[in-house]
Amino acid sequence: MFTSLTTPPAARQAAPGPALAPDRLVHDKPIALRLTQAERDEAFLLAGEESRSASSFALHAYRLGVAEHKRRRAALAANA
Repeated sequence: MFTSLTTPPAARQAAPGPALAPDRLVHDKPIALRLTQAERDEAFLLAGEESRSASSFALHAYRLGVAEHKRRRAALAANA
């Protein structure tokens, strides 16, 4: 069944697949991200190099950044 991004979550059907599939993305509650023009240009350039959309690239960069943030926090806690 095809659903658009505007289909209410309750009307969407879960995609078939393994039980350990990642959580579905929330499309109705975006987080705004403000970038300088240079940062925006770089994000679009890097996204294009990886054949990603700007949104996909931003999510990828966010996940990498959160992983690094958690790693640094753990290292600080271990040294405290």
